[in-house]
Amino acid sequence: MVNIAHIEKKIKVYFVFSVVKQRIQMVNSPYKGILECARRTYHAEGLQAFYRSYTTQLTMNVPFQSIHFITYEMCQNFTNPDRGYNPAMHMTSGAIAGRLLGPILCPNLGIVLEIGTLVWLENILDEAGLQCI
Repeated sequence: MVNIAHIEKKIKVYFVFSVVKQRIQMVNSPYKGILECARRTYHAEGLQAFYRSYTTQLTMNVPFQSIHFITYEMCQNFTNPDRGYNPAMHMTSGAIAGRLLGPILCPNLGIVLEIGTLVWLENILDEAGLQCI
């Protein structure tokens, strides 16, 4: 049986690391490390900074994972019809499913990145006396 609370806890931790990773990877990032980035983000923007793109991520990931699983299972009908243990066929089916769904997901990643870094960028511009367009 799936432990929903356990999955939810992992998702919440993932979002914190995802925001920190995005901010560190930005060009000319002022952060020197993971802990500094997390601490400064929390002090400047609060806890909501880490979960700003939560709804966007869920609206992307739930349909994507559902369709990916269905596509994977359909591929298994062709690559592994007897459903025996065959890692190569599992990987092939997963790769085909991912390849078919990747182009659908890519535009949405830009939205998530922008939401995760927009407030940070606005703060930098405000400090410089500029406005965000």
